[in-house]
Amino acid sequence: FIDFVKGRISKLATFDPNSPATTIDVRQTTSECLNLEEASVDMCLLINLYHHLSDRVEYFRKVKTQLKPGGCVIAIDFTKDGPNGPPAHLRLTPEEVKQEFEA
Repeated sequence: FIDFVKGRISKLATFDPNSPATTIDVRQTTSECLNLEEASVDMCLLINLYHHLSDRVEYFRKVKTQLKPGGCVIAIDFTKDGPNGPPAHLRLTPEEVKQEFEA
């Protein structure tokens, strides 16, 4: 699990390592330096982050090199026409996100 926000990291850092759940590696990072080894991640989960990235296509290029074969990216963010979230011009449709990821 990587995140830009320290508060969320500290909450997840208390995750019980003896839990039967899959191992979660908690790291603080930035959009410029993900600090991950190539082909080392099973899943990249982006929650309310996408609209903060200045160069989303480049960010996804980096993420893709760090995914293990068969790894996936899940992006959860504000909807284009929803009542909450960042300004509407910063929001994207699922199709736009997919297009940027595949660029």
